[in-house]
Amino acid sequence: MTQTSLADLIMRSQATQDPAALMRFLTEVRARQPSATPRVLDAGCGAGVDLRWFHANDLRVDGIDLRPDALEVAARAGASVFQKDLRLAHFERAAYDGVWLNQVAQELTPDELHRVLQSLFLALKPGTGLLFISFPDSFMTSAQMGALLQQTGFQRDSEGERTLPNGDRWHAYFALRGGAT
Repeated sequence: MTQTSLADLIMRSQATQDPAALMRFLTEVRARQPSATPRVLDAGCGAGVDLRWFHANDLRVDGIDLRPDALEVAARAGASVFQKDLRLAHFERAAYDGVWLNQVAQELTPDELHRVLQSLFLALKPGTGLLFISFPDSFMTSAQMGALLQQTGFQRDSEGERTLPNGDRWHAYFALRGGAT
């Protein structure tokens, strides 16, 4: 994994932010928890561009990332942030209404991603937990990701694709944690 400067990380995050996906995630997580303030995990939050948006929209949000310099910036959003290696992190069972895994999958090997998805599956609330995951076309095909989500227990809800200004194609999935514990 190549070390990116903090300034480049922030600029890339701002340039590739997906407002439609953020709004859909917010709307669906709230709809699944109408009587409570939903709790979400921004897994691989970086400098907190999306984390800030969730916090500003009244979600209880936890952010994790490996980089202390990025977390220092992310902490300014007022959300809870923790330095953790996503590949090794363990989460409280059924603690989250949603998990946002944006622009992180490509930093992992397919085996590491499989283990991370298994861990995130358990961190989501059964029956209502929602996962958002995005990844570049160069990392894996949409069919491969669909199979991986299914192998780790997720039910695919929908998928989409968009092309960034630099020409890179990205895929995105919304997936649900079923009712089994």
